[in-house]
Amino acid sequence: MSTYNFIHQPHDKFFKQSMADIRVAKELFETYLPSALLSQTDFSTLKLQNSSFIDEEYKSTSADVVYTVKVNDAPAYFYILCEHQTKIDHFMAFRLLLYTVRIWETHLRQNLKSDLPLVYPLVIYSGGKPWDAFRDIHELFGRQEALAREVLFKPYRLVDIQRENDDDLRQKLRSGLMAFVMKYRKIDNFNKNLEALFHWLQELKELDGFSPCNFVVQYLLDGDNIDKQYFINSTRGLESELRDEVMTLAEQFKEDGLKQGLKEGLEKGLEKGLEKGLEKGYRQGVETVVIRLLKRGEKLTTIADITGLCLDEIKKIAELSVH
Repeated sequence: MSTYNFIHQPHDKFFKQSMADIRVAKELFETYLPSALLSQTDFSTLKLQNSSFIDEEYKSTSADVVYTVKVNDAPAYFYILCEHQTKIDHFMAFRLLLYTVRIWETHLRQNLKSDLPLVYPLVIYSGGKPWDAFRDIHELFGRQEALAREVLFKPYRLVDIQRENDDDLRQKLRSGLMAFVMKYRKIDNFNKNLEALFHWLQELKELDGFSPCNFVVQYLLDGDNIDKQYFINSTRGLESELRDEVMTLAEQFKEDGLKQGLKEGLEKGLEKGLEKGLEKGYRQGVETVVIRLLKRGEKLTTIADITGLCLDEIKKIAELSVH
């Protein structure tokens, strides 16, 4: 054990022994929790948990304890991190966020249908220098702080493709194409959308000479909702270069599918063949053992116990061995 770790251990032990006393923990929380949280906390439900969420690299300078408690009659966690290091961690707010997420992950694994519990972190610092690290995680973004406050830790933006209007998708030539294909690929009958899709690809081709035919065609033909003949017929209105490209890709995809099917068929056949071969080999081995035991004059009942065969099977092997 290093000298530094040896020095740290008394801090760790003392802190955890102290916080194991619920009276100490309760008094600490009653002193430092925000009033809005304090007024809704049922301290009669406060319980120490046998858990730690500190990263390995910080275990020589930090110790933590976790308590479960009911807040507003719902499960919650109070998390206390005790810092013994003399060097202040500039990214403490980020570390606390990581530890909070780990508590949530642990809680949800143990309570599959639970709501996300409230987690309130508290840092105890015993270093000589005044604490000067940012306590608000937004401040860690430096020059982007104002923007971070505006856009981060807000409700996330949802793009619900199935509810998007097709006309709106058409206004977004490239990303709209992606959304359009994803929207309709799983529809029972995609055929009616093929003509519009191919015209879209044609428009992209004419615009900048690039068309994402390759992965669009592969994505479509990989599904089960497209009539392959209808697909071919739908390409007739395309400019010849793009039509040739689509048809080449379709044929290549068909060929790849056949190769994959053949490969899987061969693998399955080999697997079955191996299984039958092993079974046959095992049977032959058992028969050899039976014949040897018979030659040694062993009783049929003894041979049955050894091989697991019934008496009729042993008699049949004996008869065949004579011939």
